[in-house]
Amino acid sequence: MQVVFNVLKIRNFRQIAEREFVFDPKTNFIIGKNGSGKTNTLHAITWLLFGKDLDDRSKFAVVPLNPDNTVTELEPDVELSMTINGEPHT
Repeated sequence: MQVVFNVLKIRNFRQIAEREFVFDPKTNFIIGKNGSGKTNTLHAITWLLFGKDLDDRSKFAVVPLNPDNTVTELEPDVELSMTINGEPHT
């Protein structure tokens, strides 16, 4: 089975307000400074595909917080466009 990630869109997921990644079909790296959202990006992908985070927890905070640490009314949204064996899926 060949799976290729094409585009990942993340909105209102933990500390990520909005971010879009366009993947190269061969090799991709997620790099950045501490606190820039690398781990949250991986949490978002894992949440989308498996309904849990990187630590295998199905219950974890995905909704971003207001400045006073109260839960926002924003809905987290993660969308992945990919190709599986040559067929497009979202």
